Amino acid sequence: MGRLTLCVMFVFLQVPAASAETTNKPIVAVFDVEAKGAKDLDAAFLDGLSDFLTARLVETGQFQVVPRSALKERLAASKKESFKACYDQSCQIEMGRELAAEKTLAAQVVKLGSTCTITLSLFDLKRAATEKAATEQCNCDADAVLAGVKSALRKLVGQKETQASSGTWQKSWAGLETSAQVISLEQFRRVLDAHRDDFLRCVRTRKKIFGKARAKRNVTLEITVGPGGRVKKIKVTPRKLRKRAPARCIKKALLKLRFPAAQKSVTHNHVFRVN
Repeated sequence: MGRLTLCVMFVFLQVPAASAETTNKPIVAVFDVEAKGAKDLDAAFLDGLSDFLTARLVETGQFQVVPRSALKERLAASKKESFKACYDQSCQIEMGRELAAEKTLAAQVVKLGSTCTITLSLFDLKRAATEKAATEQCNCDADAVLAGVKSALRKLVGQKETQASSGTWQKSWAGLETSAQVISLEQFRRVLDAHRDDFLRCVRTRKKIFGKARAKRNVTLEITVGPGGRVKKIKVTPRKLRKRAPARCIKKALLKLRFPAAQKSVTHNHVFRVN
């Protein structure tokens, strides 16, 4: 019997026309975060940190990003042992060009004494020069490193942080229309695309369960995003899949996402086509 093949396609019910603004956004390849001396940071955390950087970079609205899945597949296909991690700049330059990227983002967490220094470097492949860099010092535990990465990324992309009259902090990513009434379908799509691997894992590891619903090949997610950018409501169709493991996994992944802030809630439909 042939092997069961599961193909997942991301289909949006509305497709915005391509604009010059989108076309002009540089394409960035975000490589794995490298940890030097920070032994308390495990591989799973660093992988998640790389995904976080990718999503945050997309959220700025200033860049397009090479899907992490494409980058990992290219690295896995490479026959050179030294390319497995690809922390070296020469490796990143070659990989970035092969993936048609215009820039690369390298991230390091280096432990010096009792503190860690986070370095983010944006490299321009066309000019063969570092375009921007940002550093941040922090403690070496996971929570502190995550906060340090956020701070360094704000410096790199020009995020401003201001204090509102209520005393709470409001963050505004450069390039995002934070005062917009609702987030656009394009912004919605960019965030989901940055986390594509998370959704694929939900179905790839559960083929048998998902396969029982072959009569309904399309799974529609009705996603409501609140003003603060958090997912407020998720509706899964067909109904009989709502309590199955793949749907629960996808909903769990969605609840972790952060979309651009807006003035009002908005609902978009997202379709998984399963063959």
